[in-house]
Amino acid sequence: MRTGRRDADRSVCLCQGRRRRGEAVPRRAGDAAVAARNARRPACRPARAAGGRHRAGHDGRIPRRRRGRLRPGFRAVQAGHERCDRGRQRPRVRARLAGTGVIVASSVRNARVAPAGADEVHDNGAVTLLASGHVESLRWHHGQWWWCDPDSASIYTWQEQYGEAPVKPSRTRLPDRAAALAFCHSGRVLLAQAKWLCFADRATPPAQGLGRRPPQPGVAVDPAEPRTGISDGAADRDGHFVFGTRNVTPEARQIGSYYQYSTAHGLRRLALPAAAMAHSIAVSPDGGTLYFSDAATRRIMQCDYDSAAAKVANVRLFAEVEQAQPRGAVIDADGCLWSAHFGAGKVARYAADGRLLRSIELPAKYPTQPAFGGPQFEHLLVGAMPQPGAAGGLYRLDAGGARGLPGALFKDR
Repeated sequence: MRTGRRDADRSVCLCQGRRRRGEAVPRRAGDAAVAARNARRPACRPARAAGGRHRAGHDGRIPRRRRGRLRPGFRAVQAGHERCDRGRQRPRVRARLAGTGVIVASSVRNARVAPAGADEVHDNGAVTLLASGHVESLRWHHGQWWWCDPDSASIYTWQEQYGEAPVKPSRTRLPDRAAALAFCHSGRVLLAQAKWLCFADRATPPAQGLGRRPPQPGVAVDPAEPRTGISDGAADRDGHFVFGTRNVTPEARQIGSYYQYSTAHGLRRLALPAAAMAHSIAVSPDGGTLYFSDAATRRIMQCDYDSAAAKVANVRLFAEVEQAQPRGAVIDADGCLWSAHFGAGKVARYAADGRLLRSIELPAKYPTQPAFGGPQFEHLLVGAMPQPGAAGGLYRLDAGGARGLPGALFKDR
């Protein structure tokens, strides 16, 4: 074997020397050198076993000049040969097999769509729509689902195809991670990033997601305190944005706060107890009651809320959650609150007086945000966060006849 390699290398050197001297190179010698080099290249075993040919070669081999042209992180399926380079830490999502609706990703930061016509239905009625990915601040707007992915600093938009082959979510990268979003009267999107409230333009149809222009800063949030960051937020019935912050350090000190932001009055702090992890921000249908929680205390609170004056009063306990953290919340048309129980894998529905009406178990252990959507807001979806040994993704639940409310828009003009 070594003798053959030395002879092949010697033939190649002789050919190169003759070309430099301007001498003619015998055709057979050149062909023998090329054949000797190809013999040392790794063959495409599946293609050879099947008796087929690789589309980029002549004998089932991958030419050296073409091997590096497959983009890292993508999975290629070519004539029985399948390979996946793992050069990048954040691969983009790409359809693996045409017509199946399956999207393969080697990172939990990208979503994998369930196969078309074979949505995974669990015993509790939950349907898996996206089998992976980190979904926060789930919202329905103009026929599409929107959510934030803080892990990859991205915004996703997705349109559910009922009874048809699913499509992959559209992704827009951000300069910084976003924890919440709200839609504006002007058509822009309000993004609650780590320490800033920013405004971003939507993409021009038929493009989806956000436009190419970077988000424009609106107002800084608690810039003198580097240990806090925005954790949750939503627009109230009067078009103001209510949000909270959390302690981003490993310690569990309650240094987060709650705020209201409006174009008329700017940023105003709400007189609510400090929190280690502000979540469950929602407003009653009449706009007079504000719901919130410090997820670390496992209690959902409520208070009387004056949106015009940014005043709160009569802070009281709404519900206590056992063995879970109350994360995202949404109010339905009946005035009931739906809460995602992070760590317990459940979504619970509470009456306006705090009574537990219903609890739905999920295939994901760490749900983050429930939301209503659809033409009549009859569909209830919940997002989840991936953790070691636990899936993230997006799931559709049986709302039991409950319907949601149209999302409030932020008054930016």
